This record gives sequence, structure tokens and C-alpha cells, in this order.
Amino acid sequence: MEVGRITIAGSRLDLRMGHLWHVLDPSAPFETTRSTGGGKQDRAVRKLLSERLTGALYEYAFAAVDAAAAARTQRNDMVHQDWVTRPDLSGDPIRPELRVTYEGRWDPDSPLVEVWMRVPSRGINVEAAPSLEELSAVAQALAEAADRIFGVTLSVASSRVTGTPPGYVHPPEAADSPA
Repeated sequence: MEVGRITIAGSRLDLRMGHLWHVLDPSAPFETTRSTGGGKQDRAVRKLLSERLTGALYEYAFAAVDAAAAARTQRNDMVHQDWVTRPDLSGDPIRPELRVTYEGRWDPDSPLVEVWMRVPSRGINVEAAPSLEELSAVAQALAEAADRIFGVTLSVASSRVTGTPPGYVHPPEAADSPA
């Protein structure tokens, strides 16, 4: 259940980053910015922050984007891994040399398993699964990052429209167009 919460919190963060991207670049369709993958969102937002923000607003925004990237990495580490019930299941149980061993015994759903293990996405060693507290901490980090990005989005939008807080730099083509 907690992995589901991590996934939902990660989706919320992606949505918030899509909002920020769209506020930084209104010509980018929101339908695109919100549905773009997290890595691409991160690169686009960082580029726009460098082009459009200065001073304290820039620092505030970059700190929030850094926190979002760290939370996203934690999410990926938890979600994109193999969850196994026994160390000998860390390989592909469908391989022909293993088929005889597992035939009739392998249950990929194993709902009654009390001890799960994991094979991290960046490794091949079987490890103890994260505790509920560790999983909850990842979901919390994602939620906090999404909230920070939302705050940045509001500040950037305000700066762009009203000049308060200071720090938004309008692109040259927008500055030349009549109001």
C-alpha cells in the first residue's frame, strides 16, 4: 500500500512541476508540461529558471527543484526495483533452466508473504525491503517537495505578473510586445 502512496505522491510532484514549467514558459502547453516525464521536466525547469529568474527568487526556486529531484530519486529507488519473496526468485523464474524448479510453486502475487526482499534497480544483490517507516518517509518527502514547488509556482507567477517578489525576467520577445 505504501508503494502506491509513493506513486501517487510522485504523480502529484510531476503535476506541480508541470505547473511551474508552464508558469515559467506560458507558450509551453500545460497538457504537455504536466504529462512530460520527471527527468525532462527537471531539465526544462532548470533551464528556464536560469533564463527567467534572478536573485532570491532564483535561489528559492532552485532549492525547491533540487529537493524535488532528490525526492524523485528516492521514489524511483523504491518503485523501480524488483520485489521478491525469496532470494532465489531474484532472477527470471521463467528461464528454461529454472522452469522445472518453479513449475507449480511460483506465485507472482504471493499476498500472504510476510517478509519481502528487494533487488534495487541499481544492483543485483537481494536486500531487505524498506521498512514501512522508510517508505512513508519517501512519500512524505515527495509531498513536501510538491508543496515547495507549488509555493515556487505561486511566487514566480506573482513576480511575472506583478513584479512582486522581484526576480522574474521577461523574455525579450515578451518585453517588446504591446500590452
